[in-house]
Order: sequence, then C-alpha cells, then structure tokens
Amino acid sequence: MKKLILPALFLGAIAFTSCKKDYTCSCTESGITIEYTMTESKKAAAAAICTGEGVGPITVAGQTQPQTTNNCTLK
Repeated sequence: MKKLILPALFLGAIAFTSCKKDYTCSCTESGITIEYTMTESKKAAAAAICTGEGVGPITVAGQTQPQTTNNCTLK
C-alpha cells in the first residue's frame, strides 16, 4: 500500500502544476505588425501582458503601445 501512495501523490502534484512555455504576442498598429515572445510564461500572465491589462504601456522595438491598446493578440 505504501508503494502506491508515493507515486500517486507525485502524479497528483504534477497534474495541478501550471505549464510555463513561450507565448508570442502580435500587435498591429497602422498596418504594421510587431511580434514579441514571452519566454517561460504562464498563459494567463502572458495574455494579461499582451493585452495590457494592469501593466501600463509596453515598449517593443522602440515603439510604445499604450495600456488602452486592444489590437494585440496572444498566439
């Protein structure tokens, strides 16, 4: 019985962890598309940063996207 409990706990812990992976945010402004990659991110955090929810303006490649910009999508 003890031999079954430890593997079951280990598998249960893995099932409840969130995956971190790379996400790409694509923003289009005046016909110009800029993409940037967020590495080792959780999906909810990457989506919040990409859409500008509560993080303020984002500067990518020298261009600032205001917080109110909603022309960005997470890929």
